[in-house]
Amino acid sequence: MSYHQHVYFNNSLIKDNDALFRYLPPYPENTFYQWLKTDLNLKSGSWIIDPFGASPDTALELASRGYRVLMVSNNPIINFITEVLAQAPDSLEFKAALSELSKIRRGDEWLDQHLSRLYLTRCPLCNAFSPAEAFLWRKGDLYPYASIYHCEKCQGEGEKPCTQEDFDLLNHLGSDKLHRARALQRVVDINDDAKNDVLEILENYPTRPLYFISTLINKIEGSSLPENRRKLLYALVLSICDQGNAMWGHPGGRSRPKQLMTPPVYRENNLWITLESAIGNWCRRKNSVDLKFYPAFPEQSGICLYPARLRTLTELPPELNISAVACILPRPNQAFWSLSAIWSGWLWGKENVEPLKAMLERKRFDWNWLENALTQSFSHLNQILPRGTPFFSVFSELDAGFISAGVRAASLGGLSIYAAALSEEDDILHTWWLSQPERPPAAPANLENSLRQSLISFLSQIVEPASYTRLLVHALLESAADHSLNKIIPRTVTSTAIRFIQNSFDAVLNSTPAIVAFSQERTGIETRLWGLRQPLEILSLSDQVEMQVVNLLQKKPLQTSPEIEEIIFSLFPGLMTPTRELIDACLESYAEAVVSSPAAEIKWQLHSREQPATRKNDIETIINFLQKIGASMGYQVNEQNPQTWNDRSGEIKFTYHIIASSILSKHVFGKKATAGINVIVLPGSRSRLLSYKLEKDPNLKRILHEGGWRFLKFRHVRNLAGKSGLPAERWLDLINLDPPLWEDAIQMSIFPS
Repeated sequence: MSYHQHVYFNNSLIKDNDALFRYLPPYPENTFYQWLKTDLNLKSGSWIIDPFGASPDTALELASRGYRVLMVSNNPIINFITEVLAQAPDSLEFKAALSELSKIRRGDEWLDQHLSRLYLTRCPLCNAFSPAEAFLWRKGDLYPYASIYHCEKCQGEGEKPCTQEDFDLLNHLGSDKLHRARALQRVVDINDDAKNDVLEILENYPTRPLYFISTLINKIEGSSLPENRRKLLYALVLSICDQGNAMWGHPGGRSRPKQLMTPPVYRENNLWITLESAIGNWCRRKNSVDLKFYPAFPEQSGICLYPARLRTLTELPPELNISAVACILPRPNQAFWSLSAIWSGWLWGKENVEPLKAMLERKRFDWNWLENALTQSFSHLNQILPRGTPFFSVFSELDAGFISAGVRAASLGGLSIYAAALSEEDDILHTWWLSQPERPPAAPANLENSLRQSLISFLSQIVEPASYTRLLVHALLESAADHSLNKIIPRTVTSTAIRFIQNSFDAVLNSTPAIVAFSQERTGIETRLWGLRQPLEILSLSDQVEMQVVNLLQKKPLQTSPEIEEIIFSLFPGLMTPTRELIDACLESYAEAVVSSPAAEIKWQLHSREQPATRKNDIETIINFLQKIGASMGYQVNEQNPQTWNDRSGEIKFTYHIIASSILSKHVFGKKATAGINVIVLPGSRSRLLSYKLEKDPNLKRILHEGGWRFLKFRHVRNLAGKSGLPAERWLDLINLDPPLWEDAIQMSIFPS
């Protein structure tokens, strides 16, 4: 390894799909705090910089843990979210603000009456009017085709066709062009170059939501509400700004959109209902944190928000003694940045749109664009931060292009990779870098040779197939460590460097004889598993994990699942970190759950039948039973383990490997199977774990199939030992009467009878 493999902490991944927050990257809770506290041992009050401000949660969590965070963000929407959440408002404050808003008059009626009336529809059962929960549209139509309703009078509910009354309700709103013109004027001037871009974005808004949002904002602006209550109301308006667009497909749809795209059938939500339900999105923090705007600083802990581009921060004042960089890397999101410009203009006026003007004109963000942007940021940080400053960056929602762009940008920006950890379950990558390495090592002569050596080395360590993403991360980080990523890219492909890197990586995977792909037909390269054609004679990673889980259960009984995971993760750091699914499969196979009280957490202890002495006796018993069965069939039996059955001529017909685990790699890898038909004899309680391993490791499945391996359960041996007159010629059929738990189709393809 050219870089240290960092421990992967057991985090709770926050992936909020509710309105507005669905655009923000999934947040690995406690990740940054664990790194600062455990790895860096940084004291409370230390200054941390988040140079991208991709998620308000980064600064909010660290500030609540006692650190001071310089958060850099030129997105007014993200800054506003951070400001509101930092106050930790409770639901009563929101409800009070909403109540005051409802009392504002709009013509002859109260505002809440006027806005809620926009969604009335007639119940087909009792003919009463009730607010529709949503209207359903087909893209391009002038009117909705159905509504989703719940009748408050007769309790009827469901989806019903729209009627002329529903169409008339829309017609009463007036000119659609007028509403769009007003929405446009709050964002840019009529002669602005970005006018057509804004109008194109507004196409994602039906007429009724535009009317609702503009009416609500106008009434808030014209009210005499206190400033703090206005801020809370603007937070709710921000939520409905997203709920009001047409990117909510029906049924379902893209929960985390990256592009502005109206689906063929979409849902127009009832924004008054949404306004009330959005309160919960803003009340998820219990304690407030001190937030100041640069150049004011929090005294003990809190957030200093720098609402501008990072490059404008040319030097840091003496008060800002930055100890570390902690950030979630931003990935291109045309939908969020375009909508942020629109929403900023609606809420606070045209001047707030200026920082985002460039995003309005950009229709596509590719990975080379991201690499260039991140490289500039990393290079700038290197200039203003002390040498050796640790950087901790998180990649979420992993994509080959995203990983390649981020890793290369860090390398080009002067950072040296120190540690990394990957959780494919959470779709998240942690990377730990150091700024301005003093002596960059020389780059190798050829990028593809470097990638090939890296892949073979990694697969030789885990001795099982790995995903494309896992191998790509390892290869890129190894190449970043020896600086081949930024030194061996031909000048002719600089503008398409990310594609060049990925093409080189794909070529290595496809052309290396020692590496073989495992997949179904017609799957792309990124969906396949890749492993060594001939695995080494060492324990596979999954087998090592099984062994360590059992050792842990023996040494430390009565541990909770999170406690067990944390210990196992520490034993298998970085890209070796196993899945929670594998750990759970091991626990279910070897352990029993213990609950001391109804409210207590489940703890695990080794099952009584899995105690070492018990399993040792089981193995001895099975050896004796097999000896008895073999002798009764006329075989000459070797009593050892492995046990062989020889025919009268001395030829080995069967070899039995009697084991108490599902650790197979040491029996089947790296050498030819013993003569005769090889049979793994194991406890029935290993069946599910073995099935899981075979499902996840197609190379193991292939080798077992090609070697003609069979499986026999302890309990089946006991049953057969109690029977007399077993026919030798039907022994294989008798073995198969009690098969392991994998599906018959898989069993038949691997173990032909």
